[in-house]
Amino acid sequence: TSQSDAISYVIRQRQSKQTESQPAADLTKGVFRLKSLGQLIARTSGVSAIPPVIASTRTASDNLYIDAQIPSSVLSPGAYVLVLTNQTTRDSAVLPFNIVWNDMPQSYRSMRVALDYMQYILSESEYDALRDGTDREARLNVETWWKKSDPTPQTAYNEKMVEFFRRCDYAKTTFSNFGTMDGVKTERGKIHVLFGFPTTITNAEDGKARTEVWRYENKVKQQFTFEISTNGVFKLAKVENI
Repeated sequence: TSQSDAISYVIRQRQSKQTESQPAADLTKGVFRLKSLGQLIARTSGVSAIPPVIASTRTASDNLYIDAQIPSSVLSPGAYVLVLTNQTTRDSAVLPFNIVWNDMPQSYRSMRVALDYMQYILSESEYDALRDGTDREARLNVETWWKKSDPTPQTAYNEKMVEFFRRCDYAKTTFSNFGTMDGVKTERGKIHVLFGFPTTITNAEDGKARTEVWRYENKVKQQFTFEISTNGVFKLAKVENI
């Protein structure tokens, strides 16, 4: 092999938990350089292409080592393989790796739960379309839907989507009550999921009724008054523009 030899690469998603066997390969002869020939064959987000892998070579004990930086910022969580191929000899090596989202919101781990909570922001037709297909297809549909409002579309991490599902996580446990174990399904939970934390929360009691007032002085510009029943259930009683 000569200095002009190149190694092409492709990153694709593994279809099972089994590790693919690595074929016999000879990638250690000569000095190789990576060319930008990769493409994402199977993906879980709307990413249509990945940037060139940043790579360098080094030798030790007569072996050639290729140090490649995986473009993890544009890959959604999942199991992938990096396939390196010597363009001259056609030898190849399969290198499995995983992209892990350690602090993924609990409400986003199940597409059934995620889509259930997204009914607050979806039309009926959107909801039906997004949940169509397998769980993998539904996840791709959901990620594609959120991509439209992604503040950083050049990365796989969608801050707006994450904020929505973190609100769901908070509402689920914080606003549950005796009648509704899932706090997202309560009226306070719905307001929190849609608008986040209020600017102020005021509690009052006039002898006849107890109330809790959520005031949003940000772009929401609304005030929500909840009446509290004797068994601790919060009922939305009034919505006012401020």
